[in-house]
Amino acid sequence: MKKIKLLVPLMGITALSACAIPLVGCGTKPQPEPEAKDFNTDPWSTIIYYANKGGDTLAKAYGYDDASELIGKTREVTLTQDDTGEDVELTYKVRVIGVDHDSVSDTTKAALTFQFIDLISDSQYEEFIWLPYSSEYSNVWSSSDLRVFANGKLLSWFPEEVATGLKSVSKTTVVSSQDGSAQPTSETTNDKIFVPSLVEVYGEDAIDNSKYAFSELDKEWYFKEGTQYEFFADKLDLEDPYDPETSLLKKGLGEYSDFEDYWLRTPTMSPEGGDYPWLYTWNITDGGSAMEVNTGDTEESSIAPCFCI
Repeated sequence: MKKIKLLVPLMGITALSACAIPLVGCGTKPQPEPEAKDFNTDPWSTIIYYANKGGDTLAKAYGYDDASELIGKTREVTLTQDDTGEDVELTYKVRVIGVDHDSVSDTTKAALTFQFIDLISDSQYEEFIWLPYSSEYSNVWSSSDLRVFANGKLLSWFPEEVATGLKSVSKTTVVSSQDGSAQPTSETTNDKIFVPSLVEVYGEDAIDNSKYAFSELDKEWYFKEGTQYEFFADKLDLEDPYDPETSLLKKGLGEYSDFEDYWLRTPTMSPEGGDYPWLYTWNITDGGSAMEVNTGDTEESSIAPCFCI
């Protein structure tokens, strides 16, 4: 028998999408919400899912009445460093230091701000390589070596499930004249990873009462760099400044576990009573409540970086 092909004319026929006609199995069922069990140990993807709905929603998912109850809570994040050609995983503790604190936009806040409890350096498994604030004799955060490292190499060490959930937040930083010849200004950067400012750690009251006797102009500019993170509000007068659970000081890992200074992003502005070069930057030193000036922008220290989800 001869086979006959039937050709259907296409003129006047509109193509239909696969789901234009309701068929069994057509369409996608909405995915159920991930189960919130334990804030400290749940997958990062679960934390980020609820964080994207806001701090209060996140808190309620974990049985808290208010988002402020998340302040001080800790989690772990595993960074994968590959500087030697082999992947080396190091697990760090991070702590919630702020809730609905950092701005993603004019109308939106990141639900949580975390800070590393342990110090971060350029390499931590063969040699603890300290970080200069800048190798270009500059105290400007936007172009600093620290910012390049934090938002480049360090960011690349994060696991994908965390990195994809990080929020880029606005950070304002003073730009001071390095020779004192001009009034300071400020600039705003958008950072996924950053180090805190002087006022974000110490708060306005501590700066007001500082032994450095800041001028009113200095304080006016420093106060533009944000507001104190909630976690630090009651941590300035510690009975034991070396308690790793509460101290503003940070520790390295393994054999590099001594308490060490770490960088803040704030430049100095020649405080009264001291002869401090303009290109110095602030870091935190013994006791946490003492603000000391580092010996220079090329002096190497470490960082206790922050990130937001």
